[in-house]
Amino acid sequence: MANVEVYEKVLSETDVTQKMSVPIHWVEGERRFLPMPIPGGPVVLPVRDQNGNDTTLRLAVRSPTEGQKSYHMKPVFMFKEWSALVAAFNLKKDPHVVVVAVAAAAAA
Repeated sequence: MANVEVYEKVLSETDVTQKMSVPIHWVEGERRFLPMPIPGGPVVLPVRDQNGNDTTLRLAVRSPTEGQKSYHMKPVFMFKEWSALVAAFNLKKDPHVVVVAVAAAAAA
């Protein structure tokens, strides 16, 4: 059986009413498991919910404003697809937690 790594996030009000902010360590660093999107170009990710239903989520980062010297590339799951999951599972802000399980790559 494949090893599974588990990632969790407590949902905020913004997560359940707009878009889900993705913890930065999910897209950067040693334990990243999602690709970091390019500003203005969301990454479409296939996902499977706890009932085994397949869907997609769009992971995006905002583009900098013209002339802006620096900005925070906060990754988010976009509203349209994410809100369908919020509605389907009646998700609310904490104590609901999104749990993401990722099969670890097999050892070579």
